[in-house]
Amino acid sequence: MAILKVSGYIILMAMFLNALFVIFKFQFGSEGKDERGQKILNFAYTAASPIIPIGWLLITLYDDYIKGIDFDLYKWLIWILVVTAFIVQGATIFILKRKW
Repeated sequence: MAILKVSGYIILMAMFLNALFVIFKFQFGSEGKDERGQKILNFAYTAASPIIPIGWLLITLYDDYIKGIDFDLYKWLIWILVVTAFIVQGATIFILKRKW
């Protein structure tokens, strides 16, 4: 079970670092500065922005009504939400860059 947990962390961090690379390369490169690039960035922000508030709401509802969550698990879940938001933003940029 511990091997699965460690491999999950490694996969998640690899996806996160890849997404950061895609985001920064696109945003600070020449591609992100034109009208098409701004449209892609705006759509990526729109796709990624609801993840954190909706996830936070679900975590709070679970904590209040189903089972209490200790602080360490809460910190880990918030970390997962932030990482997931970056992964979705990077994946959206990667896909739309080829599609549009």
